Amino acid sequence: SSGINAEYGNTSRNGELLRETLEETELEATNLRFQKRKCRLWTFLSDGTHRKATLNYIKARRKWRNSVKDVDTSEAFRSLGSDHRLLAARVKLILRMRKIPRGRSSFDFQALKTNVELQEKHSVDVRNCFECLVVESESIS
Repeated sequence: SSGINAEYGNTSRNGELLRETLEETELEATNLRFQKRKCRLWTFLSDGTHRKATLNYIKARRKWRNSVKDVDTSEAFRSLGSDHRLLAARVKLILRMRKIPRGRSSFDFQALKTNVELQEKHSVDVRNCFECLVVESESIS
């Protein structure tokens, strides 16, 4: 695993719980993937000791890990008096429809022209297919 608080040495019990949770749920702390200067890694500043720590993480499913292009901290809300720094991610999503194979089979139109039994079967299938529409339109009018 990529290691929670890898930059700051040993982690607390909560860090170990977070690491276990990430592994069990197949999530990844995406802010650990990017090389940043030490001043950009910490997200929390303790009031009493002024100790810096990484407590906040942007988590993503491993399936989507390459969609997260960058994670960075910001001092934008420093004036509000928070001891946490804003953590923001740049994400690029490309959503595609899943290709579902069609269940249609090809028809032999020559056989449909000449085979009476096949013609009757086909007309029954078409009638059954559109029967619910006929019933609905009769109930509407």
